Amino acid sequence: MRDTYVDLEYEKNLNEPNSKSSEECDFILKTEYPDFLKTTFFEVKKEDVRFYVKKNTKRPQISSEFLSHLQQVWGYKEYAENPINQIELKNKLNYETFNFDYFLLAGRMEEKEEMKDVFNKQLDRMFEYIKVIAYEELENININYLEKFKRLTE
Repeated sequence: MRDTYVDLEYEKNLNEPNSKSSEECDFILKTEYPDFLKTTFFEVKKEDVRFYVKKNTKRPQISSEFLSHLQQVWGYKEYAENPINQIELKNKLNYETFNFDYFLLAGRMEEKEEMKDVFNKQLDRMFEYIKVIAYEELENININYLEKFKRLTE
């Protein structure tokens, strides 16, 4: 996850042309250099989201709640990659880009680590390009940034 963003859009409605449907991501993290740095769709869910309902079986099963969240983020990916939506995206972001990444913040690190190999394989197979981070991972990212800033002021 990148450490700098120039601005963000919070729960911005992204309408689909000639349709009454829309997408509404929790955060769209904007960049000053959209040709070089990715614009990030960042969806936030509860920290008590369970990744798996059946862990100790031959084929561990992703929970329906987690699967629903992944599908929601996948919808943002499909929206952003559809050329018909580029005018709407450009109007909402105030720049044109085809350079995106997609994050889902959910769950706990303990469960993610417990199922690490299966988790990564299933995500890569079914939801390539979506990065899932647990709350502890986000906390560690922020602690690292804080330590970097402290060194700058010393």
